[in-house]
Formats: sequence, structure tokens, C-alpha cells
Amino acid sequence: MTIANVMLIDDEEHIIEYVTELIESIGFKVIGFAHGAREALEKLQRLDPDIILLDVTMPGIPGSELVAEIKKRKQHVKVIMLTSRNTVHIVKTCIKNGAEGYILKNQGDEYIRQKLFDVCGVNQNLESCEPQ
Repeated sequence: MTIANVMLIDDEEHIIEYVTELIESIGFKVIGFAHGAREALEKLQRLDPDIILLDVTMPGIPGSELVAEIKKRKQHVKVIMLTSRNTVHIVKTCIKNGAEGYILKNQGDEYIRQKLFDVCGVNQNLESCEPQ
């Protein structure tokens, strides 16, 4: 059973591959990905994910601004920011714009797994991520 449908937005293909393998191994389903803001917004309506993992630093519109647009279009979507920089200003901006949390890319598999479960509002024994 799929816990939640996830969309990945990151301009680095190796991050998309790594995160896809990791989260699908624990019951989440990656239903699509995008490499930038324009592509993400085009796919958002069609894919209708429960969760979006969004890179903070991308070409074009930065993730900190894109999260606000995503939340405007799909309020129920839970957005978790992915970043390689632990900058308080960036984190505050993302949270202010609607992100539910953030993950440092180097925090490790277990932290990423737990953050997904926490943001989804389920524990590892529950079967689906219900919008709250």
C-alpha cells in the first residue's frame, strides 16, 4: 500500500534518483519529478501529489518562492524543502511561504525517512497520508 504520492523537484538528477530509491523503499510512491519551476508548475495540476520535496536552489525561480506558488495552487500539498545549506534566513523564508519543513541533503537516510513520516502525520505502521 502506498503511504503518499510524492513529487520531487530538483535540478540534480542524482538527487532525484537517490531520494526516489530511498522513499519508495519505505512505502511512498514517486509519481513524478521536475528539474525546475516551470516544469514543476506544469506537472503539478496533472500529478496532484500529497507531498512535494522541493530543492531550495534551482535555476530560474528559487524554491523559496516556488513553494508559495505551489501552496497557492494546491493548499493541501505538504512541501518539504531540500537544501545543502543550513541558512536560517532561507529556512525562515521557506516556512513563511508555506513549507512544512526542510531536510538538509546530508542528514542521512533515517532522518529523511522520519521527516517524511512526521510531515505526513503518520507513523511507520499506518497506511496512508491523509490531508489534515
